[in-house]
Amino acid sequence: MSVAEFVKQGAAVDYTPTAGLVAGSVVVQGELVGITKHDIRAGVLGSVSVVGVFDVTKNPVISVSAGAKVHWDDTNGHAIYQVNG
Repeated sequence: MSVAEFVKQGAAVDYTPTAGLVAGSVVVQGELVGITKHDIRAGVLGSVSVVGVFDVTKNPVISVSAGAKVHWDDTNGHAIYQVNG
């Protein structure tokens, strides 16, 4: 008997927002960060892309090298880079 069952590719995950979101919104769910490709109305099931390459706003006082791991600062609405984190 298998211990895992394939569900879908996983390039996007289902998401139902409590408030409407416009395309290009950043969605944080625990450790998972995704981007909406399309508008999603409040209370309506949509999807959030978790695979791909996206241009996002970053903290303007930092420099980030290609391939660096960044985190989303939901409070300030931009990506941040943590040197020792």
